[in-house]
Amino acid sequence: MTDREVETSEQELARLEQELVAAKRDALRTISENAQKLLTGTQQLFAAHWDARTDLIKTLISVASGAMVLSVTFSNSLLTPQVAERWKYLLIGSWVSFLASIILAIVAFWLLSEARAYPSIIVSEYSKVAQAVEAIKTEADSEHIANIPAIATLEKFRFDTRSKYMLRASLLAFVLAIVLLGVFGVKRLGF
Repeated sequence: MTDREVETSEQELARLEQELVAAKRDALRTISENAQKLLTGTQQLFAAHWDARTDLIKTLISVASGAMVLSVTFSNSLLTPQVAERWKYLLIGSWVSFLASIILAIVAFWLLSEARAYPSIIVSEYSKVAQAVEAIKTEADSEHIANIPAIATLEKFRFDTRSKYMLRASLLAFVLAIVLLGVFGVKRLGF
């Protein structure tokens, strides 16, 4: 090889490296734009649902706390010597159910806030995307990049699903507490 051929080869190699860097930069920009579209779309899609669930959780916590506080406050007048021992367990059971309802609602609220943090999950995964783009050598490598946002999306759905289950459990505990308190009240009234 002559010096001129070596110089031409080096120039060609430098040009190809510049094209590769530009292509990787374009790929990263495209991925970033698509991630932003995905974020905006999912946030708009779930915003009303998450707001409604958040309001339900807050209401459930307030009502369960209020019912528990009221029944505990008036427990001296409710638990008189005329009330049989077995009926007192209904009142205690309702307090435990109210407490379980409150705790489960708080956990549901926390899980829902984690699901709402979906944009930050994608942003935290962005560095992995950038590293993966830099490491692209073949087309098969690019398939891994598409999976990174999908994994973050799956994580959001896990938190959302867990939040739903916790809210359902909280609602069931609340209904149980109301039923127990209602049965105790009916018995206390002498029906």
